[in-house]
Amino acid sequence: VPLLTRDGVEQTPALRHSYRNMGEHLEKKAIELERDLSFGEGFKEINQHAIKLRQKRQKSNGSVESTVVAQVSIQCLERFSVTDKSTGKVLQGDGKENQVQHLVRFEMVVSAYPDGTIDNGNWQITDWDDLLDGNVFFF
Repeated sequence: VPLLTRDGVEQTPALRHSYRNMGEHLEKKAIELERDLSFGEGFKEINQHAIKLRQKRQKSNGSVESTVVAQVSIQCLERFSVTDKSTGKVLQGDGKENQVQHLVRFEMVVSAYPDGTIDNGNWQITDWDDLLDGNVFFF
């Protein structure tokens, strides 16, 4: 997610819809011109919005932060059972190994500097099997 981070959106909630707003701007521009924008026109409009967003997000050292999002399908063997400790009775599951697939979303913040260097942050799990409805911060 170029130029946006989860922390940045939490600190400045108006940033949350930055990319949606770019899309809406393109639609309005096409309506205003009464035709579809050419590729070049669309690129120019998006670039202007990206420059403004970069200027808002740029830190005093010239760096800007962006978020890398990776969604991974993980296949594994899993055992599941819930047992009553006092009676030893199995309440749920059978404890047998089953092949299961999990969908895991990771995020990492990266910082890009004017000299071209990039610092990678640490990967964080932000959702697991869509239990948090994707936990997306940028729409």
